[in-house]
Formats: sequence, structure tokens, C-alpha cells
Amino acid sequence: MLEEALRASPDTPLRGRPGSVCLGHRLERAVRQNGWSSAMVSQVTQEIARFTQRSLAQTKDFLERSRTELNRAAEAFGMRFDEMGSETARQQQEPDSGPRRPAPILQLKILRELSAVLEQKPDVQTVLDMIMEGIYRGIAMDRTVLLVLSTDRRELRLKYALGVRNDTLEESLRFRLAEPDCALLRETLADGQGRWYGPGGEDAVPQALAERLAQDFFLGALRVRGKGIGLIYADCRQGGRALDRDSFEAFRHFLQQGNLALGQLMA
Repeated sequence: MLEEALRASPDTPLRGRPGSVCLGHRLERAVRQNGWSSAMVSQVTQEIARFTQRSLAQTKDFLERSRTELNRAAEAFGMRFDEMGSETARQQQEPDSGPRRPAPILQLKILRELSAVLEQKPDVQTVLDMIMEGIYRGIAMDRTVLLVLSTDRRELRLKYALGVRNDTLEESLRFRLAEPDCALLRETLADGQGRWYGPGGEDAVPQALAERLAQDFFLGALRVRGKGIGLIYADCRQGGRALDRDSFEAFRHFLQQGNLALGQLMA
């Protein structure tokens, strides 16, 4: 049952407080990556309208008023909330701003939210969204990718990714586990531990795999009842920030909390 939920679309209908938290994360991510006028924000707005049982016009009005209030608060600090919007646009405007940095306070905030949401018996997608956001935003990884096993357990396939358009990755991130170059993927699925592959980590990355992923990355298994069901992958390939031990430990902590949460959902 859990594996079916993992393979389901990330747009599965949401319910209750976990749903509101998840939609909040989706809206923030859509604004940050694409800006308020993007198609992605329009899609999330429609989801919020369905979730709140409001008309689309009422929902747009509510979000616009909320946006205005956020701008008023942000202006006190010399900026506009709108300027926090499109991550792509911001990178284009500030090409020399340097790589993103981990945010320990944000990591703690997301972990606390996850603990609170678990009391409400959330759906699998809500848990996955929060763990993925914690790794991507909290640890400041450039790409955070969720891969799930196919029904025959022979392939790992992309479910969704943060930090890059999903349609650019779908084919390149399909792995046939029987292939020799996928040995480290099989090993990580089997041992259930978070691993650091690359110069600062445990093992070197085979060249064929490095071309599809990166030379330096974190990888960890999602496991329930001792069985691997997917992998979370994260790297800083785009920005060039060197991975470090603190970031790896934070990655392992989010992975551990994700596995505990999934296990709790199955209890």
C-alpha cells in the first residue's frame, strides 16, 4: 500500500491540517522557483481553491491580500516579498552572489512541522514533501531528487525533483538496477543508511554514473519494515558548493526522520 502511494502522482488530493501545510510548501516553492505569475503558481492556486472549497476568484483575492501584507512586512527590512520570488530570476540578476548556504534554523522548523503533522496522520505525499523541502531548502542542496522502485523492483524511476525541471530529468534518471554501474544504488537500497559518494565521502562514483548524477552527492534509502522502496539523492553540482560533514549529517537526520514517519504511517 505504501509503495503504491509512493508511486502515485505528487498532485494526489490533500486533506486536513497536513494538506494545508503541504499546500503552503508547494505555493512557497512555486513562487520561489518560478515567480507569482507562473503557470506553477496558477496550478497550486487551483489546488488551494479545491482544498478550501472556495471559488478560484475568492482564492486569488485571498492570496493577493496575503501577498500585500507580506510585502508590507518585508519593506520594513528594505525589500519586497515579490523579490524573494523567482529563484531563476534572482540567480540571473545576482550571478556573483555565491552558492546557497545551509540554514540550521529552517531545518529545525521543518522538522518541528513534521512532528506536528504526524499527529494528524498525514498522507505519504505530505511527509515526502516536507523531507524533500528540508533537504533542499534547509541544507541548501542544488538538486534534491526522489527515486522510487518500479513495481517489479528492477528499476529506479524519478518521482519528482526540487531545484530542476522534472521533465529534463525523467529519462536520464531511470536506472536499471541490474547494470554494473548501478551497484552503489543497489547497495544503498540494501543497507538503509545515508551515504556520501565522492571525494569527501565513502566511495568514488563510477564515471558512467557521475555523468548522469554528479561527482559528489548524498544518497539515502527510504525503507519500511526492512525493505527498500526508494532513494533520496542530493547534490550541489550547479552552484559548486563543496559538500561537508555537517551537511551530510543533516541529510542523514532528515532521511532518518522520513523513514520513521513512513514507518509510523504503516503502524
